[in-house]
Amino acid sequence: FQAEDGIRDSVASRGLGDVYKRQRENERLEVAKVTNVKNCGTGDRACVDCSTNFKPGEGLLVGNFANGLFLVHSECISGEGYVNSRPFRVNAGAVHSYVQMPDGRTGYLSELKAGEVVLRVNAEGETEEATVGRVKIERRSMVLVEAEKDGETYSCLLQNAETVRLICNNKGEAKSVAALRKGDEVLIKIGKQARHTGIAIDEDLSLIHISEPTRRYAISYAVFCL
Repeated sequence: FQAEDGIRDSVASRGLGDVYKRQRENERLEVAKVTNVKNCGTGDRACVDCSTNFKPGEGLLVGNFANGLFLVHSECISGEGYVNSRPFRVNAGAVHSYVQMPDGRTGYLSELKAGEVVLRVNAEGETEEATVGRVKIERRSMVLVEAEKDGETYSCLLQNAETVRLICNNKGEAKSVAALRKGDEVLIKIGKQARHTGIAIDEDLSLIHISEPTRRYAISYAVFCL
């Protein structure tokens, strides 16, 4: 089968919708309790503008560490007098943050470029790929959000603004970080594996360093061994 836009699928299909359905991957989202909301001065935050519009209840998974990613809502909701809605945009957080990409990979917000693909996620964990059109990095006031699940603490650093929202439940309800308080609930994706260059790896791998003393300058290699 070949769809009108050139997507090929070797499996018999009734139409383009079936092709897209097989391309999707679901993320397991869990409810975590907010334990801390703290103003953190200023920093560089990244707005990710995509070539498709987000729907209410959708956003990007972002976090300080890849083992705990928060579902940040898009700006498709009215800015309530602050700014016009931007349904193609997610004010995703500080430039150092991880963002979820397809195939289980993560990337840094600061390294996203036009044409790259991120994972658009809704409150039920359903996903679609979204192509990045541009990334706007600007200096803004920041807020740290920490949340706990099963005794583990996860965090994200976001712009401190009324229009930046975290999704709270599988109904897609979202709350502004400006109104977020200790005890509130947010949706997160928890990952158990360590990562190397954005790819999940087995945490039980051992690391061996090999040097080459015959060279003029010492060279060290890192080798992962099972």
